[in-house]
Amino acid sequence: GFLEDLRQGEILSLKKRIAARKTSGKQGKRLRKKFGISCDPSQQQEDEELLKQYQTELARHNQLNLQHKIKSQVKRKIQENTFFVKRKERKRMELEVKYDVLREQGGDAAIHKALAKRRKKNKSKSHVLMPDA
Repeated sequence: GFLEDLRQGEILSLKKRIAARKTSGKQGKRLRKKFGISCDPSQQQEDEELLKQYQTELARHNQLNLQHKIKSQVKRKIQENTFFVKRKERKRMELEVKYDVLREQGGDAAIHKALAKRRKKNKSKSHVLMPDA
């Protein structure tokens, strides 16, 4: 939407400003003059913090959109069924839809990456739970 495009533009301009401050020599001077910025380190730090904030907001917004999409698809599947769906079955449907959405967005590589993260998380959990012998 409009706000997402605006936020993407802001992120892009912040990245360019940060890069202009980091670039040295004539090219850096030309870039800083083009953007009308100084080489002030405190201003660069503020821009970097703002960029990080915008990126986390964007990631959170994308995550919420993904969850909303998953829930709506699960609701649609449940409405197709005429019987009550148990919690276990609902969870299975949610996972199924989640991985379908991941496949649409990033292909099989995204699914493998998500499963690898899940395995790593579960492995670290099991190591924490094991007592030292």
